[in-house]
Amino acid sequence: MILSCYVEITNRCNLNCRHCYNASGSKRELQEIPADELEKFLVAFHQRYGLSIFDISGGEPLLHRQWGQVLDVMEKHKELSFFVVTNGTVRCDRFYRLLETDDRFSVQFSIDGIDDETNARVREKGSYMKTMRNLSSFQPKVSPIIKMTVSRLNFSLIEEYFVLAIENNCKPSFAFAEKMGHADRYWREIELTPEEKLKVIEKIEKLQEKYGIKTTVPYATFNCSIINLDRLSICVKSNGDIQPCQNLYEPEFSVGSLYRLDFDSMEEKLKELQSLLSERQKSDYGCHKCISKNLCGRGCAASAYHLTKDYLADDGDCNFRKLQISRQVAKNVLTMRREDLHA
Repeated sequence: MILSCYVEITNRCNLNCRHCYNASGSKRELQEIPADELEKFLVAFHQRYGLSIFDISGGEPLLHRQWGQVLDVMEKHKELSFFVVTNGTVRCDRFYRLLETDDRFSVQFSIDGIDDETNARVREKGSYMKTMRNLSSFQPKVSPIIKMTVSRLNFSLIEEYFVLAIENNCKPSFAFAEKMGHADRYWREIELTPEEKLKVIEKIEKLQEKYGIKTTVPYATFNCSIINLDRLSICVKSNGDIQPCQNLYEPEFSVGSLYRLDFDSMEEKLKELQSLLSERQKSDYGCHKCISKNLCGRGCAASAYHLTKDYLADDGDCNFRKLQISRQVAKNVLTMRREDLHA
């Protein structure tokens, strides 16, 4: 039932990024998952679902007050691997040594520009240099990922970002900003139009071919992943709440708690949520007039909720999906014509 698990071990952060989905860095009350409780959770989920890879994030995970003990837990469980998401500004020599010596550990550095000026449009001034200094200071066994959250503040820098990744022996990764957390406040500054999003996708696809690098492409969401319970990617918040996905983040969508693990109850709540979200596929947002209606699963329930506070509402990405479908149809027609010419 559970495909992957993203654990926010702390809400403590040293940055206040404009697009931060969980508004880390501005929390009034510190929330952290103690190392011993984290260990119980990891072991239980491994035993129940066979999960062997866990994403560890925050906030800034390296600022966890028990970070040394968290590393103890990760080193102890040789059957598990860990992908740590960090802003890269905090130095921990022990963690970097593990990245160099143990291929169970891999890392993503969140960077949103190609120099201090462009990165500071989203993150704090001076953070870029700290991150790049740490990134260049070790030789990891697994190539690091650098990830850009794409918005109006940086979408013109896609190729330069590819080059930055290549020059630093990293893999680039991309995702569009979501209207939640800090981004809700700055949405007018960072939102991209459907046409701009499509241009970003086209650019990434061309650059993958040009540089021979496979990366994540932020395609439009066509179906809510929760509808297929075999492909769930759950999120554990720093207060221990278990969420059905990283974007359905509000307390009302919680399906359990790390501190009171009840798998039967959690799975029952997930099935109930699946049933509710399946209603989206019956909704009509003008879909009866759309030539793409049979290809579209009505998009993302979380995006709909962030826009309207109603998870059954339009998610705002209809035009983005239409553009993407039209583009794919055009590509297929061109391919068929070429094949006919060479037949």
